[in-house]
Amino acid sequence: MKVGLIGVGRCGLPIALNFEQKGLEVIASSYKQEYIENLENKIINTTEPYVKELLQDSKVIFTTDNQRVIDECDVIYILVATPSLPSGDYDMLAIDNVISDFRQYKGSLKDKVCIIASTTNPGYCQTVSESVKDIGLDIAYCPIFIAQGSVYEDFDSSHHVMIGTDNDNAFRKAKQLYLAM
Repeated sequence: MKVGLIGVGRCGLPIALNFEQKGLEVIASSYKQEYIENLENKIINTTEPYVKELLQDSKVIFTTDNQRVIDECDVIYILVATPSLPSGDYDMLAIDNVISDFRQYKGSLKDKVCIIASTTNPGYCQTVSESVKDIGLDIAYCPIFIAQGSVYEDFDSSHHVMIGTDNDNAFRKAKQLYLAM
């Protein structure tokens, strides 16, 4: 199984490296060109444990091209920032932009699964799931229970995983992915 991560920042990078350590092929993207170039050159400024060391031997493919991630991966995680708004809600713009990338994809989305792992507002993932049925994209929501400063360890030693979906394919692939770990 090939896993893609759209959003390879403070949370996404340790998780990408964790997936790789579990034997999965990984492609990870960010819109920040200089950041991706640094990752390709094994340069990272982080205090997150294990990341610098694991990056040195990593074969994760880094890109700014979300279309490549969508094209080449079976399961695509969305791990983009969803900052808090003054209202207490979360800003969903970055996720909406990624969903637009799926809409622009020219290939078949059949059998691909998009897992939203970013923090979202209640009901948001259901709304997204309903909005992409016409393009054949299967959606699951799998929040990741981690803390800054221990992302790799928290993800690696999760005692429970939540998979929220009403789609059989999304559930099956998400479960298969987590059982492989």
